[in-house]
Amino acid sequence: MREAYNDGNFCFLSFVKDNCYDISVEYFANRFDEFVNTISTLPKIHDCEDDYHQYKALRCHVVEDETDDKI
Repeated sequence: MREAYNDGNFCFLSFVKDNCYDISVEYFANRFDEFVNTISTLPKIHDCEDDYHQYKALRCHVVEDETDDKI
């Protein structure tokens, strides 16, 4: 899974640049490897407070919003 994120680095950062605030572009450009490591490694403790689960929750909100827009 990690390889797919690394292969998609340019595409991901282009999407962020076109759709997000400058501060987000800077954040992901400077921390892409850290971000990929966080979202591609299951934490040892599943308490939903770790970064892995926080990022996953953000994705769920985006999907929910997209679904609401289609209904």
